[in-house]
Amino acid sequence: MEYTLTTHDIVQIILRKWKAIFLIALAFAVLGAGYKYMTTGKTSAEASTPEEIQAYEEWSDYRGEIQTKMGDDLMSVHHYMSENPVMKLDASNCRWIKLTFTFDVSVIGDGQQTVGGWIDSIPSKELFGEYADEGWRYRNDLICVSGDNGEVGVFVYEVDEYDMDKAADAVEKQVRARAGEAGIPILSFSRTNRSGQSQRLYEIQDVYRQDVSRLYNELYNLNKVPDVVKVPVRGTSRASLNSLVKFGILGGGGGLILAMLFFIFLATIKKRMLSEAQVEDSFGLANLGAFAPGNAGKTKLLAATIRALKGDAESLMILGAEDTALAEALSGEMEIPFSGGSAEAADVETLETLQKADGVILPVKIGTTTFDELKKNVIFAEQFGKEVLGYVTV
Repeated sequence: MEYTLTTHDIVQIILRKWKAIFLIALAFAVLGAGYKYMTTGKTSAEASTPEEIQAYEEWSDYRGEIQTKMGDDLMSVHHYMSENPVMKLDASNCRWIKLTFTFDVSVIGDGQQTVGGWIDSIPSKELFGEYADEGWRYRNDLICVSGDNGEVGVFVYEVDEYDMDKAADAVEKQVRARAGEAGIPILSFSRTNRSGQSQRLYEIQDVYRQDVSRLYNELYNLNKVPDVVKVPVRGTSRASLNSLVKFGILGGGGGLILAMLFFIFLATIKKRMLSEAQVEDSFGLANLGAFAPGNAGKTKLLAATIRALKGDAESLMILGAEDTALAEALSGEMEIPFSGGSAEAADVETLETLQKADGVILPVKIGTTTFDELKKNVIFAEQFGKEVLGYVTV
């Protein structure tokens, strides 16, 4: 005895519940069309004007170009900072040589610019030796020039990549030579080796850090839409009739499938007997016929079938949900006593009646009687050695 569900049974479920399935599908169709109607764009009154859309697109293009350029700049600064030996120095504890030249300001004019130009003309090889190919990119950080009122200071910082003293020698030699060529007297000169904290190095390093911070802030601010530019709301007309119908069909189809699956699942869980074929496949019982109150023809046919199977029976029992009309109709037609009872509500009287009965008939209401009810009654009859003649649909 095993509950089976065939394709025919599934069709029976759908046919029996077609009204409920239709209503559920209709509700989903309305929901589908309603969803499409409510989510299709904005009305033209809410949409942005073409000018507003164009302004936003122009700003977006401009922002994209600037972001690309600033991103490249940021990468360049990051790379420069990671490679520049000056950025690796500890400004609170470093070594440098300061060369101080004093000129007559009326003769030299802008001393810082003039001396800076002389130093720029020094070949990198003379300043940095083997580090010349790389050092030229950082020479304005490694060798700094400052000046005020004719006094020009040149700072040469010590890093591992080159010889600080040789670089200072090359600077002093170049300045003296170019000053002599230009007829600009050097009023005084001093050269000092220093170590410790360098405020100038702090300032050099801070310039690059500020550049990075500025670029990050500018990139961040580019993501903010200016007040004069509005994010466009693109307007479309409300959903067309065709789109509403389409979504209605999709919703209705989805609801139809869900409803059918729900009722099939429900029938499977409750294990209802859905057809005569299912009863026969699950229990191997014969269909004795159908009973309909007040239909004498069906009652006579049912009685004749029972006589053919058990003509010598003196009493029979209808084991299942008690059906007084069925028992009375068969008793009157066959002129033998019929009694009722069920395994679920078995009492002493039911047991005594079952022991006296010559056979058992099971009433089955298709779509209502469950597999478990039938199984209990079949097992109950077999336990007392009673023959189950078959089942009657009621």
